[in-house]
Amino acid sequence: MSFSQLLISVLFRLIISHYTLVTADCVDTSPKPFRIPLSNCTIAPSSNFPSGVESWGVKLNIAGQQLCAVPSLVVNNTVVTETEICIADHTSNFAQCISRRGGTFNFDVSTSSYGNVSVQSLASDPEWDSLNPSFGGAVNATLQFASASLQHFLIAIALQGQNLNANQLGLANNSVLLHSLVFAGKLVSLSFGLFAGSQSISTPRDGHIVFGGYDAALINGPFNNYSMSNTTLAGSRVCSLEVIVTQLTLRRPGVTSDVQLLSDGTLMPSCIEPYDNLFRLPPNELEGFQRATNWINDTTMVPPDLYVIEPGLNYNNPFNGSLIFTLQDGLEIEIPAYELAGPLRGIDSNGQRVLNNNVTTVNIFDLKAPQNTATLGKLYLTVDYPKQQFQLAPVVPGNDLSSDLRPIDSSGPVKCPAGTSRTGTEIGVIVVGCILAIIMILALVLWIYKWRPLLRRLRETPLVQAPPTVEDNSLAISSLEGGIEELRKRVKELEEGHVRRHELETTPSRDTGPSAYRPWGSVASVELHSPTERERLSSIPDGVGLQS
Repeated sequence: MSFSQLLISVLFRLIISHYTLVTADCVDTSPKPFRIPLSNCTIAPSSNFPSGVESWGVKLNIAGQQLCAVPSLVVNNTVVTETEICIADHTSNFAQCISRRGGTFNFDVSTSSYGNVSVQSLASDPEWDSLNPSFGGAVNATLQFASASLQHFLIAIALQGQNLNANQLGLANNSVLLHSLVFAGKLVSLSFGLFAGSQSISTPRDGHIVFGGYDAALINGPFNNYSMSNTTLAGSRVCSLEVIVTQLTLRRPGVTSDVQLLSDGTLMPSCIEPYDNLFRLPPNELEGFQRATNWINDTTMVPPDLYVIEPGLNYNNPFNGSLIFTLQDGLEIEIPAYELAGPLRGIDSNGQRVLNNNVTTVNIFDLKAPQNTATLGKLYLTVDYPKQQFQLAPVVPGNDLSSDLRPIDSSGPVKCPAGTSRTGTEIGVIVVGCILAIIMILALVLWIYKWRPLLRRLRETPLVQAPPTVEDNSLAISSLEGGIEELRKRVKELEEGHVRRHELETTPSRDTGPSAYRPWGSVASVELHSPTERERLSSIPDGVGLQS
């Protein structure tokens, strides 16, 4: 194995070891909350829906068929109507019936894959049974919506039911949908958050359902906590999410005093139900509202070819006022004028939703509420069925600009001590960092490997001696002058006959100090010991002086 291969292997093992330690530290594997929108729901014209569908709610795909459904806290099953119900509907034409129900399920669609099952397989739905005939069928099919899908999901089929104005996504206390999401590992517990949004004409706002959590970015105050009971009666209706209204106030600009629609000491049970578009008041409160406004509901103002899904209070002049609900714990909810009133809307003969600006409709049901209940659904709602609790909180005004999904129940398959859990994003950052580190190290190894021969040649090439400096030249000149002077003395001694030739040849230089070093090859040293000079000296007889 080469050095580079060995290095890469070691680095890879180190990175894998580090990643294992990071991920083994504590990774929260609990399912995260996810959100599906509540908004205008349209389906293009098709052979199943020749005029298309214009509705509101959640867009679903059931066994390959697109439908719209609204969230309902009344039913446990998810309920869709079958196409046959619109053939037998004598209150509207086929296009109007299809559109108001959010589309219908067609058993005869050849591309649809589902299985017929017994209605005995469905969950119990006593509230449905009290208002409509029992379910006429049930299917086992794949359910798909924005952020999730469920295989083999049980769906109730309504073959009759004129009190059903839309397909319903069942979220009641024994919800089949919530149980299925938990069983599939997509939820921790039977909990959700719901913001109904607004279908106001002038100020519309999308809503949403957050399964397993809520959107903290929409909360505009503290949550108020309530306990639920499956035996609580709102009027004569079983209602798990019941609150008590202690005051109902009509407030109008320009009017000096507010109008109290509830007598002192009167308590009005109210059932939380986002399925209803209109506020439903008991008979006394409905009459009190009409007396206070001095308006008479004029039903003749509705054109005969316009189908109105739920009739409100119709007037020929504009309405400017708000309703304020005060709950038993002091929470106040104000329904502003743009939520409370607007132009008359309905479905024309082509199944299209249209407005009639000549008529003003106040969004209060024009009849007494079914079974003497009142409905309140304009707050942010969280529901935790295992704890038998629900919460209400005011919402931030305006449209959604951001989201902050948080779990209602933080327990899950892995419980990490505080501060030790790592999210998928954190792990992803660590992995990306490790990969970048490997790339940088590999690039360095390859660079060194590529330039290694050149570096070896550079190391083996002898260094060229630097040219002499001024100080080196001065030292050389001084040494040369000393050598010349020494040569002159020796020549003079020879002239005087004091030194013999053999002494000259054998006597070493007396200069043994620093000046003995002749930098850059001293000229004096060369002249004294050169073969030419020695030959000339050997030819001089004893006692003969040298001529300078």
